[in-house]
Amino acid sequence: MASPTAAQTPLCAWNGTSLSCPNQPVPQGPLTPAQPFKALPTPQQRLAELQAQADFDRTLIAARTAQDAKLLKVLEQADGLIAAGSCPDAETLVREKAPTEIATVTSRCAARK
Repeated sequence: MASPTAAQTPLCAWNGTSLSCPNQPVPQGPLTPAQPFKALPTPQQRLAELQAQADFDRTLIAARTAQDAKLLKVLEQADGLIAAGSCPDAETLVREKAPTEIATVTSRCAARK
């Protein structure tokens, strides 16, 4: 005698263009983008983006160059103090104006002893 079988719902069904899987999240990945594609920028828009990035980069480089110049000036002053035999003054100057370079000045002072 045949046992009654329960009707089974398929896990996924093909709707003609894609798989439809009830009770399952839509997969996200390279074949199913999470967001619809947007139009690519025009050449003029892309050029404007590149120019804006270049302007930002130039400003950043100028700021870093100015910062490095100030640091170099402080180190030159510290070297002058070290040469004059005033290591404590050199260390104080660097600690106040260029704390990242204190190890450099400390080692230069130690080398003079």
